[in-house]
Amino acid sequence: MSRSTFSIGQRSLTHNGLFALAAAAISLTLTAAPAFAQGPTEGLDRVEVSGRVVEAPARFDVASSCDLTAASVQNELHRTWWRAHQYGDVNVQFVVADGEVIGVRTRGMSMAAKQGVRKALSHMACPNAGAGTHIYRMQVAFVDPDARTTGIASASGDGVYRVAIAPTR
Repeated sequence: MSRSTFSIGQRSLTHNGLFALAAAAISLTLTAAPAFAQGPTEGLDRVEVSGRVVEAPARFDVASSCDLTAASVQNELHRTWWRAHQYGDVNVQFVVADGEVIGVRTRGMSMAAKQGVRKALSHMACPNAGAGTHIYRMQVAFVDPDARTTGIASASGDGVYRVAIAPTR
């Protein structure tokens, strides 16, 4: 009784195609499964701060948690408005760890406006944020003081509306 070797070359074209398809499916499963497993958890935001990934639910209660009315924050935002002299919105996402802002990410408007917002918020205190790490989202709007806008708080304190801060989703 002689036993012959069974090689892939002796199989039909259909068999070879099925084996190739199975091999591709197995390799795709082995490489893609870890990537899907590490995806963002539902309901959590992900921010990288100094090479460390922070994952937490986004909070929008900035006004009650952080001191947006501090003179340093308001003065820097007001100075940014004068330097950039543009009107528009800057979307802000920042990370607070134990009451201290440890990272700020901005999108929108010019580089000068984004840098000014990052500088202003990096010095902001958030004493009511609580213990742990939190991610906040808000929008800083640089508005035209000549436009008749209602419901916006004045950053300069002189009754002229230049900078408005609002929670954003």
